[in-house]
Formats: sequence, C-alpha cells, structure tokens
Amino acid sequence: MEQPAGDAQSRGGLGGTSRQEDRHRESADNGEQKIVPNIGNVFRRGQNLYVDFDVYDAAPDPEHADARRVAVMMSLFNQKGEKAFEVGPVKATKLVGTRPNAVPVQIQFPLKGLAPGHYVCQLNVIDEVGRKFAFRGRTW
Repeated sequence: MEQPAGDAQSRGGLGGTSRQEDRHRESADNGEQKIVPNIGNVFRRGQNLYVDFDVYDAAPDPEHADARRVAVMMSLFNQKGEKAFEVGPVKATKLVGTRPNAVPVQIQFPLKGLAPGHYVCQLNVIDEVGRKFAFRGRTW
C-alpha cells in the first residue's frame, strides 16, 4: 500500500542534513508499507504524515559509546500561529551502521484531527549529552 509522506528532506537535525540514501531513492520502505515522498505538499485528512530525518554529530552516550541520546519534539502551527498539534519528546538512541554518527528519527501521526489549511512544521532537536539544541521550521 502506498502512502504519500511528508517532506523526506525535512531538516531538523543538529547537522541539518536529511537521509542521504532517501535522497537517491524515489521511495523508502517502512516495514510492509512503501513510503512515497509527497512533493506537492498536499495531504488528505485520512492520511498519516511521516517525518523522517537523521541527526548528525550528536555526542556519544558516556555509558554506551555506540549510542546517542537525542530528543525530538515536533509542533504544527496553523495560519494564526496557534499550535495545532504537538508530539514528543521522541527519544532516539541508535546509530545507523551505514551512515557514521547518524541517528535516524521517524515520526508518524494521523492528519484526521487537523483542519484544512497551511501549517508550519517545527522540529526541535536536543542532543542531551552534548547539550546542543537545533530547530527548523517548514511551511506546508
């Protein structure tokens, strides 16, 4: 089953870079579903929004050198600047073996509770060990 996805190029990580592999593929596999980037930024209320990005250069966890401690919050703001939706903090700790120092973050949520209109998506990323913070906003 194909599901349009949110902008797979969303940049919210400390390195500000999205997944290199996803850039070179037209779709990504998410378990049994095939995720296709939604380049038109038009969504239906019956869909789920998928946000997928990597956090780079997070400090190693002192207790586990091969792990990181990253927290991500995502907020959607409507045209009036009011917060319409928020999720998080989502914790991410595992590194990806194919991309050095990359911590993948994946957020999924249903759009059924959102009214039609334009929204600003803001991602807040916290490196809990390195005590670094980054945020990025995108209108869709």
